[in-house]
Amino acid sequence: MGEILAGIGVSHAPSIASARTAGQAHEPDWKPLFDAFDHVRRWLLDEQPDALVVIYNDHAEEFFLDRCPTFAIGVADRFPVCGHDEPPPPVPGHPELGLHIATAAIAAGIDFTVCRDQGVDDGVVVPLPLIDDEWRFPIVPICVNVVWEPRPSPARCFAMGEAVGAAIRSFPDPMRVAVIATGGLSHTLVGPGFGSVQPEWDRTFLRQMADAPDELRDYTMAGLEQVAGHEGVEVVQWIAMRGALGEDCQPSYTCYHPYRMTGYAVACYQPANHHEVTKV
Repeated sequence: MGEILAGIGVSHAPSIASARTAGQAHEPDWKPLFDAFDHVRRWLLDEQPDALVVIYNDHAEEFFLDRCPTFAIGVADRFPVCGHDEPPPPVPGHPELGLHIATAAIAAGIDFTVCRDQGVDDGVVVPLPLIDDEWRFPIVPICVNVVWEPRPSPARCFAMGEAVGAAIRSFPDPMRVAVIATGGLSHTLVGPGFGSVQPEWDRTFLRQMADAPDELRDYTMAGLEQVAGHEGVEVVQWIAMRGALGEDCQPSYTCYHPYRMTGYAVACYQPANHHEVTKV
């Protein structure tokens, strides 16, 4: 049977990759965030999960106006990187776990678009190398539409996460999985609120993730835009991840770092009786 070791939420803003490439990871303005990524990286190395289920949003690179599924899941053995002039090598996949999740979730009423040929963009390849620097762990990518209307409600994303969590736990063979959610927290890249960050709301959201998951279902997409910013709706990926963990879940590590135009965060939540992310 499968088990979920942890749910891990990470920001995926391209500025993170730019800072790393520019050698700024140890500068005071960036160090707390990169230290948090390294904290999780060391925990993953210690735990050695069999796979990572990565819930993210595409940035009109793989999915566009001609086709934009509400929820898409990749079941390939590798995923090419899109949106780069000189793309890195493909990301390794876990098709057996992906197909099992898709089959079980669809049976439970979550209608995934199943992709046997799918590219992944910065929503995956910005944060994942910071916690899995050699792509040791194969991924199952789950993409959520937060770009084009109609978009799924936060409650629907939570329900999708519940179905994914149940599917992981029903995998017929031993399978140790970490569920990764990327994106957020608050940021606005268009309109009159351009560049604004909402630290007070970000901290409220992190508290809700930890101890008030029912409150996450009460948001609407329009409401999230008001409190977290136009691009802050990416937090529905975190909401889906929280749904996968079930009720008995505790926070084990949180780093919140508002800087420039983004409320960056790295946070870990674990079901009971698992090796805590703090112990690295």
